[in-house]
Amino acid sequence: MHISRQSRAVAALVAATLTAALGVAVAVPAAQAAAPTNGLRVYLPLDESSGTVAGDDSGNGRNATLVNGAAFSGGYVTLDGTNDYVDLPDNLLTGLTDVTVSVDVWIDSTQAGQYFVYGLGNSSGTAGNGYLFTTGNAYRSSIATGNWSTEQTVTKESNLARGAWKTLTYTLTGTTATLYEDGLQVGRVQGVTTDPSAIGGGTTTANYLGRSLYSGDAYLKGRVRNFRLYDRALSTSEVGDLAEVSTTANVGYLFSYFAGEATSDGEQIYFGLSRGNDPLHYQDLNANQPVLTSNVGTGGVRDPFIVKHPTNGKYYQIATDLKIYGNGNWDASQRTGSRNIVVWESTDLVNWSAPRLELVSPATAGNTWAPEAYWDSSLNAFVVFWASKIYAESDPNHTGSTHNRMMYATTTDFNTFTPAQVWLDRGYSVIDSTVAKDGSTYYRFTKDERSNTTSTPCGKFVFSERSTSLTATSWTGITDCIGKTTATNPGLSAGEGPTIFRSNSGDKWYLFIDEFGGQGYVPFEATSLSATTWVKSTDFDMPTRPRHGTVLPITYAAYTALLAAYGTPSDGAQGVTNVATASGATVSATYTEPGYSAAALRNGVTAEKAWSNWRSGTKNTSDTITVELGTSRDVRSVRVYSWRDGSNQSWPQTVKVQARNAAGTWVDVSSAVTVDGSGSAQPVTDVAITATTTTAVRVVLTPFANSYVTLGEIQVYAAP
Repeated sequence: MHISRQSRAVAALVAATLTAALGVAVAVPAAQAAAPTNGLRVYLPLDESSGTVAGDDSGNGRNATLVNGAAFSGGYVTLDGTNDYVDLPDNLLTGLTDVTVSVDVWIDSTQAGQYFVYGLGNSSGTAGNGYLFTTGNAYRSSIATGNWSTEQTVTKESNLARGAWKTLTYTLTGTTATLYEDGLQVGRVQGVTTDPSAIGGGTTTANYLGRSLYSGDAYLKGRVRNFRLYDRALSTSEVGDLAEVSTTANVGYLFSYFAGEATSDGEQIYFGLSRGNDPLHYQDLNANQPVLTSNVGTGGVRDPFIVKHPTNGKYYQIATDLKIYGNGNWDASQRTGSRNIVVWESTDLVNWSAPRLELVSPATAGNTWAPEAYWDSSLNAFVVFWASKIYAESDPNHTGSTHNRMMYATTTDFNTFTPAQVWLDRGYSVIDSTVAKDGSTYYRFTKDERSNTTSTPCGKFVFSERSTSLTATSWTGITDCIGKTTATNPGLSAGEGPTIFRSNSGDKWYLFIDEFGGQGYVPFEATSLSATTWVKSTDFDMPTRPRHGTVLPITYAAYTALLAAYGTPSDGAQGVTNVATASGATVSATYTEPGYSAAALRNGVTAEKAWSNWRSGTKNTSDTITVELGTSRDVRSVRVYSWRDGSNQSWPQTVKVQARNAAGTWVDVSSAVTVDGSGSAQPVTDVAITATTTTAVRVVLTPFANSYVTLGEIQVYAAP
């Protein structure tokens, strides 16, 4: 037997009554958080205590059956990954144009191979033949009218965490499919052309939890509970209710950064948003365009930092007032540079005030770089700190030699500041301090600006210190050379711009370090701020081109508001969709290394080595990837996910897009775009094209001399 949601509510009411009347606490099963019931076609809590029948709490009598030893176990069903599964009732998708499917799953760390969390559809021989499914591999959901080649996919583009409960929800309304993890939107596409009712003409007899519709796939090894299917697409808030999302805890991350000085708009403020509650995987916001721009001071802003006031809830974003693009004079910027910081204010992280300048550095300062702030409860004020070169008062033109040191001032409102004081002076240049507090101890991470030589082997790397007083001028050293590559710990060639934050789960600290001129931001992790070794994260996906910035843990309300305001083309919010994964689309290449497949460039998995043109001996000087769209499309842009193959320079030097015209001739619709291999572990290149209507696009890849190219995915964005 199992206790239904309605029964739990009644039991809780009875318990409360008895407790009030008798003064005795009565133990009952915990009441489940309210979940929507409108349109609920089937609800299987999977919480029976025995037997093989899973009861349907929707009231529609659609019970399920446990097969081959699947067993109820303490509020969920356990699956051994061998051959057991839950057999769901037939024809669950009959008559549906819109749908929501949701399930809680716990995936074992030893889960093998390709697998389905659930599959709703039909099989033919060894293959699926029309289905709706979800997998945790590159967490994604697909709807298909036939086999895998007809799948229309929405994906998070990274794997689900294992060994933890996850609420997975898929909604489809009209042509828009949305994917959620633990109530947070992690993927969205438009242009889905298959209705659920089209699968099998409404007849589906292979509906499973824990079993794939492909006989060669693995079975699910883990646990499942709370399977729900609705005849409508739930709203974002309703999906949050299903996942019982906290309204007060931090459930995601906002990444604020600038994008470098190589382009005219790089020195402005960009936002990235985590894909769910994942500190290592991010999506661009605002179509990879600036969210905030500066029209004050130099007109450029770098090194943004966001901090929240602990009592009034206001957010302050502060940044360096500096523009190098079109100037490039680093020496002048440290002699006669700005003494101001740029300040914005917001109450919700979406709507920001106009930028303003605030003077913080003394007249002897030549620059004011990378300002950050941390609340000091003993002062009841923010301690604001930054790097400045301080010149002698007898040198008003700042012509002499000096070095960067860390300065600080205090403020309560970012309008009025105390006079600046020296905070950290080692007698040589240090910059880019960032601070975190754990317990009663503050931890500071700072870049050593000295050249990296045999006598200064930690130059151009980050060091850490601790103190029980934030404004102390003498801190205790912990370690140095953080992020430097060693024989046992992969790392960076140099690092700056550290940003430190605790994971929302509370079990780990992340230190992001910018390998300037190299990979860009790279995450390192440790379980303690006092760690002497920080380990490079093994699986991460930064925003497209982040430079020095900050990562801020955020609430559900902030996460959903940011996504609604600044959703990117891959979210479908800009009126385009990736048509490379649409039914009828195919991918081919002029040459493919044996063992790899051009077809995998449209499978929705960006973080994999899908295609390679490596060959022994003389390497190809050019190759092309052709995406046949299956029908005429209004193509707007192409995104190329390169794959960094070990330490090899395996991304293309340039990419160019061509389209096939009505006469069958290939014509250029973009110029050759240089691939930024310094951006992230997996370079991502967005190619804007001359809007064109075509049935096929071709990506022309030019490798580096005597090198080869490896790719993860090709995405073609077109108007729906």
